[in-house]
Amino acid sequence: MDMAEQPGTFPAHLPQPPSDAVPAPPSERAAPDTGLKPITRLISEDRISRIVPETATKVEVSFSSVFTRRFLHDDYNFVASKCSVARGGKVKALDEAFRDAEEWFTRVTEWLTTKNQLEFSIGYETVALEVPNALAGRLVRLLNQYDKLSAATLFAHVGRSISGTERDTQLDIASRRINIIHTLCIPDNDRFAADGSRLA
Repeated sequence: MDMAEQPGTFPAHLPQPPSDAVPAPPSERAAPDTGLKPITRLISEDRISRIVPETATKVEVSFSSVFTRRFLHDDYNFVASKCSVARGGKVKALDEAFRDAEEWFTRVTEWLTTKNQLEFSIGYETVALEVPNALAGRLVRLLNQYDKLSAATLFAHVGRSISGTERDTQLDIASRRINIIHTLCIPDNDRFAADGSRLA
C-alpha cells in the first residue's frame, strides 16, 4: 500500500469497546450515542429542491464518522445540485475525480483486509438524502466507503495491526479525495476545457 502521501491532521478517536449495558427503551434508540450532533436539516436544501432530477431517488445513509456527517450537512446538497447542471468539460473533470477516488478506495479496502481487526459495536446516525443524478449516487457511495474506512481503520488500530499515524494518513487521503470533487463543483461550466482541464 502506498503510504507516501502526506499525513494530515484528522484526529484519531479511539473509543473503548462498550461494556454490557441495559438496552435503552425504543424512544431513546432514535438518537444513537454517536457523539455527533444529530442532523436536523441539510444546508442548501432550497438549492437542491429547485433541480429537476434525472432520477427520483431518495436514500437513507447511516454514518458514524465526523467527516461524513460534516460533508452531508454542509456540502452534499451543493455538490448534488452542481452535478445536475454540470456540462461539457466539467462533467469530464468530475468523472475523472470520481474514478480516481473510487480506485483509491478499492486499493485501501483491499489493503485493510490483510490487517487484523478487533471489531466492536459503534453508534450510527441515519439521514435521508435526495439523489437527483448518477454523480450524486457515486458521491453517496464514496461517503459510505469513507465511513466504512473510518470504522475499519479504527478496528485495525485497536487490533494493533496499524498505527495511529497510518490511520490518520489514510483518513486524510480519503477526505481529500472526496473534497476534490467538492472543489471541482465550485467553478461554472465555462471554466473547464473540453478535456476536463481547468481554464485560467
